[in-house]
Amino acid sequence: MAAEAAAPVSVALVGCATGWPLWGAALRVNRALNVTAVMDGDDFAARTAARGLRKPAIHHTVTDLLAGDKPVSAALVALPPAERGVAIARLIERGMHVLAEAPIAATLGEAEALCRDAEAQGVLLMPAFTRRFEPDINELAAMAREDRAREQQARCEWWLPTDRDRDTTGDLQPEWPDWRDVWRSAALQAADVGRMLLGDAESVSADLDEPKDSGPGKGRSMQAHLIVRHRHGTGVQHIGTTPGVHTLERYTLVCQGSRLQIDISPWRDTGDAEGEALERHTRMLTHFAAAVSGAETAEVTCRDAVAAQEIVEAARISSRDHIKTALPLFPIDPARGGGGQEAETDEPARI
Repeated sequence: MAAEAAAPVSVALVGCATGWPLWGAALRVNRALNVTAVMDGDDFAARTAARGLRKPAIHHTVTDLLAGDKPVSAALVALPPAERGVAIARLIERGMHVLAEAPIAATLGEAEALCRDAEAQGVLLMPAFTRRFEPDINELAAMAREDRAREQQARCEWWLPTDRDRDTTGDLQPEWPDWRDVWRSAALQAADVGRMLLGDAESVSADLDEPKDSGPGKGRSMQAHLIVRHRHGTGVQHIGTTPGVHTLERYTLVCQGSRLQIDISPWRDTGDAEGEALERHTRMLTHFAAAVSGAETAEVTCRDAVAAQEIVEAARISSRDHIKTALPLFPIDPARGGGGQEAETDEPARI
């Protein structure tokens, strides 16, 4: 049983421009965490987040944050993917626990290195796989575990609006990001759900749209299709952009003709989807705080982050080379029991 009346964990929000729209509502209502500092290179973003909290210190660099006066024992990191890994490495080096948006690093090798560093330091590095805290998805996972004897298929549909207007804080409205970041972020969440339902991944086949430039892709239809062979079945992901402001996120488990479908979209015609998303984020923050304090065992770790990122990297290789790509991409170190370790060659295993 979790300890009662535990002191709140002091945490810094690192990356307010993205982190505040995603996590602001949950941070305001959560009592397991106390946000004592915010950090963003954009002063407006940092001050916007600070206004919604209980007078945290404001910093504009990780260096300033680490030198700050207010106590901080953990961080919620939502910096852009290109900046995320470096910041996490510095926080881990200081002995801070980290909850981070996925991917936790720009490359698979960097993610693996961060995982090793966190384990060596004895700190928690938890990816923000919030779907793990969605009751409907946990129900699907329980059903999948009960019927392992038969072939199963898990499908994910994720359609993202190009006319982005989904800021729940009313303060920050980030621009539509690069399509490469969009599909990767969605695919990482879906990959983790696939592993929950069907076990570890064994191979990936993919067809990914590649924009001709690095722009946001607004007004253009972009799609990513992944077929992931897992230990207990096949995962199918369809991720794409669609005109409008509404997101659709749907998971379906199919087994021998039986079909169970759930919809956890931020917007839908019935139900309180925004309230459910808030509850999902709140549950993850509460669990992170309990894991940091030792009251609970972490349900998701950096090893899950590496495994999901390996699926996404295999998808990129598969689409680029028009092959089915076997997993793990690199040899496994039996002493660690994890995948994703870089070999001397960059050439992936293939089927």
